[in-house]
Amino acid sequence: MAGNDASDWPAYSISTPYQMNLNQSGGVPFEYVTLTADREPVTGYMAPGQKNDLSLVNAYTWEGGRGYRCDFWKSMGLMVPE
Repeated sequence: MAGNDASDWPAYSISTPYQMNLNQSGGVPFEYVTLTADREPVTGYMAPGQKNDLSLVNAYTWEGGRGYRCDFWKSMGLMVPE
């Protein structure tokens, strides 16, 4: 699959800290209420117009440093009860 980051995904390492971004964008907005205590409306998106946003991203610079949060939970793994 030429041109598809998922077809040539490098192994994770300190020098290649990549993760797959499986986001979706676009679509028609609609509101719904969550089942939480505050019952605040949330905006969702439905067809038509949705587009996949599939790409390799640097875990430590993407989405506010997702990689650092993953490192934290990895370090807590043995202490978190199952």
